[in-house]
Amino acid sequence: MDMILKLFCVQWSPLLNENDLENPYHSILASGDVLGQLIIWDPINAKIITKLPDIKKRKQRRKILEIKWIEQNKNYLLTLQTPSIITLWNINLNSTNSEIIEIWQLDLEKTNDIHESCLFFELNTSQNYSMIIGSDTGNLFFTKW
Repeated sequence: MDMILKLFCVQWSPLLNENDLENPYHSILASGDVLGQLIIWDPINAKIITKLPDIKKRKQRRKILEIKWIEQNKNYLLTLQTPSIITLWNINLNSTNSEIIEIWQLDLEKTNDIHESCLFFELNTSQNYSMIIGSDTGNLFFTKW
């Protein structure tokens, strides 16, 4: 197992592992590190369920600043990576082949003309999937995803 040296953020999942008939309601944890590695954990059994493949081969390694699970679809989560990239992931958990699949990526600098480092985001899924993004200069930005 690879060692994670610089873990930066963690987030508990609202996901219920319905495929595990012995323990369908145990918790799942997502973590992100300074190199952009996203890992899904089974904290009860202290093991990695799945992680992004070939992190060393990826051209851009960006620190994961924040992770948010999407409550309306518990297999999806969003990450905020430096300097201002939000990515939607599908966390496909099943008993034979669990994986993390990138659905889309939003570069806020290119699409929303945000030229500041983003530090956090907050979702509002009840109003057309909007979000507020906070920057390192104290500014707040509103966008839809």
